Amino acid sequence: MIRFDKALDTVLAAARPLASTEETTLDACVGRVLARAVSADRPLPPYDRVAVDGYACRRSDLSEPLKVIGAVAAGAPPQRDIEPGTAIRVMTGGVLPAGADTVVMVEHTVEEESGTVRVTQHNSHDNIARTGEDAAQGEVLIPAGVRLAERHIATLAAVGAVRPMVWKRPRVALISSGDEVIPPDEKPLPHQIRNSNGPMLAALCRRAGGEVSFTALVPDRLDDIASTIAIAIAKSDVVLVSGGVSKGDFDLVPASVHRLGGRILFDGVAIKPGKPTTAALINETLLLCLPGNPVSVFVTFELFARPVIDKAGGVTQPPIEHLFPLGNCYERRSADRDEWIPSLLRGGKAYPLRYHGSGHFVSLVNADCLVRIPAGVTAIASGESVHARLV
Repeated sequence: MIRFDKALDTVLAAARPLASTEETTLDACVGRVLARAVSADRPLPPYDRVAVDGYACRRSDLSEPLKVIGAVAAGAPPQRDIEPGTAIRVMTGGVLPAGADTVVMVEHTVEEESGTVRVTQHNSHDNIARTGEDAAQGEVLIPAGVRLAERHIATLAAVGAVRPMVWKRPRVALISSGDEVIPPDEKPLPHQIRNSNGPMLAALCRRAGGEVSFTALVPDRLDDIASTIAIAIAKSDVVLVSGGVSKGDFDLVPASVHRLGGRILFDGVAIKPGKPTTAALINETLLLCLPGNPVSVFVTFELFARPVIDKAGGVTQPPIEHLFPLGNCYERRSADRDEWIPSLLRGGKAYPLRYHGSGHFVSLVNADCLVRIPAGVTAIASGESVHARLV
């Protein structure tokens, strides 16, 4: 059994980044990982831009009434320059007329019948966005390796990056094992349970940017598990197996790895839940074997599978752990492992949920983060800061 940080480093070292890219569209790019940096194709703003509706003029002329010599709408070039004692009516987003060094808001002016305008407040801002003050031409605006979100769309569109180059999605195979496990649409006998891990892993995989390339539900038989893993390897970049990695008589996944000529990287991690987590390499394909209980599957996916999918898919940003004050005190008897507790965020604080162990999948229903309790820590007081991952 190895420590969590070493286990994570081990699987990331074994994960293969994909080399394939493709173009996508603005409508379909959210959630994709940028493979080629996006730069400004011209200065931003591309001209001295009017920031408010008002009058363009010279600040040195504000003490006297100004002769209004025209108007410029947004999207139209100015037809005249500002001369001493004159002003031009301008609109937000429009081009600043040459000769002007300030724009006075409409609210700070009074129009007079003589075709002049009088300024009532002389100490206002210039209200001008200067050429290139947001970004210079050629400046990188979105670096490669970023997972694109809705907030990136405006920038992509503004610089004409309507066909951004992205990494192809990693193909992920999902295998659920266990004689007691049946498909979720079937009615279980008293000794059976529905397959909750498979559908949950599929949803987690898609949200992480992976493409589910193969799914299977296999019984606890060595031949079946080994042959299914072999098929999964041929169809995927990463294989996730839930169940079959503990120390019971029917936990046959490690034996299947050896039968297929694979190499076990580690077979236990000092975490709770998720202690039996195992990683292996078979023909250079990474196999992550997760414990069978649903909370363990959820936690170990977040801790290991998500970073692996990120790396395979070109993501360069590490997972983010946030600091939150604990909403109530937390105590535990054993502190030999790092522990991740399903928790609820309310009012900027993290509240550990009622939790009966890794089989208590209902505890995930209200969880929006996993609070990390480091090894060696038996108690954390209310208000003390804890690390948490949003889920």
